[in-house]
Amino acid sequence: MQGLPLLLAALLAATLPGAGFDVLDERADLDVRLAEKRIAGEVEIDLASRSPALREVDLEAQDLEIAGVWSGDPGDPGEHPLPFRTADGRLLVTLDPPARQGETRTLRVRYAGSPKTGMRFGAEQVFTAFNTSAWLPSKSDPGDKATLTLRLTLPAGYEVAASGRPISRETLADGRVRHVWREERPHSAYLFGFAAAHFQEASATEGPVALRFLAAGLTPAQLATIFGKTGEMLRFFELRSGVPFPSGRYTQALLPDGPAQEMAEMSLMDEDYGRAVLEDPREDSLIAHELSHQWWGNLLTCTDWSDFWLNEGTATFMAAAWKEHAWGTDEYQRSMLISRRRYAQAVADGKDRLLVFTGWQKADDMGGAVTYSKGALVLHLLRRELGDAAFWAGLRLYTQTAAAAAASDRSVRTRDLQKGMETASGRDLGWFFDQWAYGIQPALTARHRLENGAVVIDLEQKGAQGAKPWRIGMRIAVETDRERVSRRVELTQAKETFRFPVTGALLSVRLDDGAWLPLPVEHERPWAMLLHQLRHEPDAAGRADALLALVKLCGSSPKPGGCTGFQDVLRECAAEDPARIIRQLAELSLQDWEVAKTNTPPR
Repeated sequence: MQGLPLLLAALLAATLPGAGFDVLDERADLDVRLAEKRIAGEVEIDLASRSPALREVDLEAQDLEIAGVWSGDPGDPGEHPLPFRTADGRLLVTLDPPARQGETRTLRVRYAGSPKTGMRFGAEQVFTAFNTSAWLPSKSDPGDKATLTLRLTLPAGYEVAASGRPISRETLADGRVRHVWREERPHSAYLFGFAAAHFQEASATEGPVALRFLAAGLTPAQLATIFGKTGEMLRFFELRSGVPFPSGRYTQALLPDGPAQEMAEMSLMDEDYGRAVLEDPREDSLIAHELSHQWWGNLLTCTDWSDFWLNEGTATFMAAAWKEHAWGTDEYQRSMLISRRRYAQAVADGKDRLLVFTGWQKADDMGGAVTYSKGALVLHLLRRELGDAAFWAGLRLYTQTAAAAAASDRSVRTRDLQKGMETASGRDLGWFFDQWAYGIQPALTARHRLENGAVVIDLEQKGAQGAKPWRIGMRIAVETDRERVSRRVELTQAKETFRFPVTGALLSVRLDDGAWLPLPVEHERPWAMLLHQLRHEPDAAGRADALLALVKLCGSSPKPGGCTGFQDVLRECAAEDPARIIRQLAELSLQDWEVAKTNTPPR
């Protein structure tokens, strides 16, 4: 009986796509024909069997035309063609004979194609974008990491940035140039990539790390300004992770219509984004996000796409943490507010789902506001739950533990993060992760009333039918003309009531004081209270919540009387509020107001 589970596991591993083997190394020759927007390539793939008898290798080869597959190295006496077939963007190769468990085989694949995704051709530029299998037969399983040699042939005059480090550059007989790059540290295949253009270049160093900045449409001086804080960011992420930058080099490239994408030891971004950073250096979230991936996403990679939030939610949160460090608390709150609004919109659109989601069918299913924004907000909430010292110690322990694993086995799951946080804090956090990572947040509604010298607040949580009430901590602030009292409460029941004795005239009741929860509490407040909160809440998140509630009221019918003078209030906020996010929201609201007034038909 003990052998039966092992047999079933082996059979399952042999039949699941890509489950029966690990890719160890790829050595690719890629001829990029820019004028034709076409590629021709050949790749040697070393793989190791994880099956007792691996009969079929299942690779992804999206939109690629496969000319042939051979076993062994070119010129090897044992080399011979292998049967293969293609279906639904996959390349399925029959091994002859089957590979024993632990046995290493080498496949050679010759192919060509005009990639519809995964590679973008432009005026005098080409770069890869997300889907590696559109230009390189590979395995997109994020938990499977391999090394890569990329021999890239391009017309003369192009500069190249690619995964790893440059090895050589050779001018061929026909005048074209072959660029050879080698990535020695195993990475998930989706992190392989390159960019080629007539780049301008600037450079810097941060300790032992060489920094390279590239763009075709910006000067070296502009590049040095745009990426001027990269070194400081790198030190900040080293501090928070407890792990040195995992390479000796890092490249940042700006391209027209470029994607926002991390790669092994490099990142790509859009040139227009770079110009926005020139105009306002505080718009550096994307630079920070992509750099943070060198730790959370590239060094530590989710075991499979179910835990993709560990890559993207952590990077989104760490970009906000950088902004707090570099620009202050208001900028951190701005980042969290943007995440809250994106996540709230996803919920309104019916797109909410578990943070750890096992129902994905393809990698693309795991993007979106839940993965990025909700993921960041859950970390934001965990920070509040544990306090800064325990939270950052837990993040360091989680990162250091995974980084210390073998280079090809640095894959993580949500429970790994939980373990790090529990060890650092000395607390059982199973309830927290069971709720926020493996559950759907219940809707929270509140009503307040004055009763016998106290503010009485009724709170209700509405989850899925039959679901148990969650354990939710929050702060409630009550303000009168004499005092402001903020108190932590913890919800454990579907309906609960809290009393706040007060003296003086009531001015404000604030649910989720500090804005820690991923979704706001639905709480109806009168116009005068919202106006007071807009002008006097001590944090930008509270003022933003009031502003958006007032805008919503003025968009309703009938409108409150205060709406007639609300434009003046918005102008005041746009000119005087100390937080950038409030000034921006006020300006946008004024623009929307003018558009609505222009489009209102005459009576």
